[in-house]
Amino acid sequence: MTSRAAAHRHRPAWLRTAVGAVTALGTAAVVLTGVTSTGHAQPSSGTARPAAVSPHKAAHTDAALADAAGTDAARTGAVRAGGVHLKCSARTVPGRPLTFRPRLTSTPRTVHAAGTVLLTKCTSPDGSQRHIKSGRLTFRGSAKASCTRASHVRGKGTITWYASPGARGKRLGTSTLTPRSRATTYTPGSTLLNGTVSSGRLAHQRATGAVHPTSNVRQCGTRGLRTLEGRGYVTFS
Repeated sequence: MTSRAAAHRHRPAWLRTAVGAVTALGTAAVVLTGVTSTGHAQPSSGTARPAAVSPHKAAHTDAALADAAGTDAARTGAVRAGGVHLKCSARTVPGRPLTFRPRLTSTPRTVHAAGTVLLTKCTSPDGSQRHIKSGRLTFRGSAKASCTRASHVRGKGTITWYASPGARGKRLGTSTLTPRSRATTYTPGSTLLNGTVSSGRLAHQRATGAVHPTSNVRQCGTRGLRTLEGRGYVTFS
């Protein structure tokens, strides 16, 4: 038995589950449901404090979350152009991170998320959406989520499309994005970029993407995660 296989065998069951969850391509943990155009989330009064966890378990949780970001990043270049109607870069609005209420911790519980993601540098590999240059996705939603997994995902997001870069200028319609109901991989914020366009432009197309954290997520298991900044990609096919 190799040293890697032996290490895997002796990992605690909860850690094997978490690592398995972050290695499959799919959605992330928290979800969408249409916010205001400003992308601001309303502050919560009396936000719950994160549950106390052992330093040993928290360290493994933080490491698993950081590994998830690297796993999704490695897959960014793996999306093939064949059958892709539109692909865009994605990033959170500067100074307006995604928000989680109550904060994410190592213990699964109902978490609400809200925010805005800018879609830029849009191109249409098959030429069907060549007029779209950018977009703005606003969302709000909930899931039973922890630092490493999510279930019972509910919500929706609204994308407004533009003919000019920078999410401004002539509008080219909207798309309503419905997330997958169960996350199979987890980096905070990626859920909003994975699902199906239920109505509007690109209706019935599948959205696949990820938001890779650019802010510190390594202390999610010890202190909880309340906000997230990130960048990534999304494709519609």
